[in-house]
Amino acid sequence: MNNTTATLSDGDDEFTVPTGALNIREVWIDSDRKENVDQMLLFYKRQFRLSETGEFSFWSHLGDTVGVDVEADDDYTITVFYDKASTPITASGNSTPYEGRFDNTLREAVVLLCESKKYKQPSEADAAYAKIFERIVHMDLVNRKFVKKTYRLNF
Repeated sequence: MNNTTATLSDGDDEFTVPTGALNIREVWIDSDRKENVDQMLLFYKRQFRLSETGEFSFWSHLGDTVGVDVEADDDYTITVFYDKASTPITASGNSTPYEGRFDNTLREAVVLLCESKKYKQPSEADAAYAKIFERIVHMDLVNRKFVKKTYRLNF
């Protein structure tokens, strides 16, 4: 998890997602936490606030941007809390993400996958690693669509 600040400019109803963000957890303006809503609910709310400007109340993660329900009437500094992607592994790099904690596991997985590719005999380990990677991808997609339920005293 990481946090950074972003700027919602005057007249805009969205701002850019921080670099490397997989999932936006929370959005704050000063000490005011804004409510995350589903993408369709955000578009629905925007229909009724087309001519309004002001400080937004609702937001949603829309791909490379974070959309808000109303156009800003001023420049707002926003604090964004998000899950950050790890540093990509490159052929020219000499380090791996997560301070090398998973180097042995990754090396083992690559050797098993290469060996089965060479001899054209997939093993149970290949299927297990493929399933693990598939779960990780699905978790990222599910986290992006998940909207945390906010509870109020007067519900």
